[in-house]
Amino acid sequence: MIRIAITEWNEYGWIHSPWTTDVNEKNKAPEQYDLAHALYTAGFLNIILRKAANISMADYSPVVNTRGLIYADNRGILLRSTYFVFQMYKPCTEGFSILTQIECPKLENSTALALDVATVKVSENKVYLFVVNRALEDLNCQITVPDFNVKSPSGNILTAESLKSYNSFENPYTIIPREFEVNVSGERFKISFQKYSLTVLLLE
Repeated sequence: MIRIAITEWNEYGWIHSPWTTDVNEKNKAPEQYDLAHALYTAGFLNIILRKAANISMADYSPVVNTRGLIYADNRGILLRSTYFVFQMYKPCTEGFSILTQIECPKLENSTALALDVATVKVSENKVYLFVVNRALEDLNCQITVPDFNVKSPSGNILTAESLKSYNSFENPYTIIPREFEVNVSGERFKISFQKYSLTVLLLE
């Protein structure tokens, strides 16, 4: 098996040469780190999870300042939208990826699927489902987890009013994960995924 390493991936290349005041201003502009970039980051993490057998390493760069997850200056610390994506994926680090099959509509004028999904099993009784809904409308879905009886589910969602919404020092909590109640059970259930969102379901 051929294994690959992905180094210094990010939503897009950061500007760093030649280093000037103008370049620094472009890097730190908070509106560049909007919800759309958070969903891109989640989609890339889903790819890494689905292809875990082939990807031996994948490091995100940078972490602080320039295009990082965290921005800091004399005003304090700002957690960009992408920071919270990594926070939501953190609980699955001890698990292993399991095969996920999906049927859903395609995005308008695109061959890409509206939903991007990855599944991680962290124990015999605990499965995480990571779902990115890239569509501009809510999607009602039926989920089947074979040989797994869901009894105590919970959920977190990352979304905002617009794909262009972003965190700033003035409004630092525009994009943050929010818990929501999940009323499902059994190995087959229905659930709705909100438009342009990242949803993490913990199935126990």
